[in-house]
Amino acid sequence: MLRNLGGIRLSSDALRYLAVLASISIIAMYVEMVVMPSLPTIERQYGITESEVSWVLSSETLAGLALAPILGKLADSYGRKKVLLITLIIYFVAVFFTSMAPTYPILIMLRTIQGIGLSINPIGYTLLREKLPPREWPVAQGIIASTFAIGAAVALPIGAYLASIIPGSSRTRRHCQY
Repeated sequence: MLRNLGGIRLSSDALRYLAVLASISIIAMYVEMVVMPSLPTIERQYGITESEVSWVLSSETLAGLALAPILGKLADSYGRKKVLLITLIIYFVAVFFTSMAPTYPILIMLRTIQGIGLSINPIGYTLLREKLPPREWPVAQGIIASTFAIGAAVALPIGAYLASIIPGSSRTRRHCQY
């Protein structure tokens, strides 16, 4: 049971925060990684080159890199939970519309907006440090950090399967979260 990890007994608050933040992190990492096996399909569907399809990943990463410190400052100023919820709403709306992007420029624009999701974990770490006692920080941060690997481990085989069962079909855009 997660209640006693590494000799540290986690409080019920820690378990509650960890359950929510770990789930968010797994989902966000899944959505970010599931696209990788679909890049050749995206390339064919939009009639773009290999270097152009690389922007599907790069646009999101660059936006996330640029937005993380800005959202961190906003979270410090307006409240971490509030900024985290707004970030999640923007992120999931962008994910939804990205899956239906009709053109390559719209896909890249939406993936760029989706980059806001990369700011979720830094805000989550700050929430953990704010809400949990210092003795619980190492275990809580370790659990959240491990969710990156869990999301990726789940996303890559699922993404590869989805890309293989619907190759070149217009339905791929609706079933794969770009």
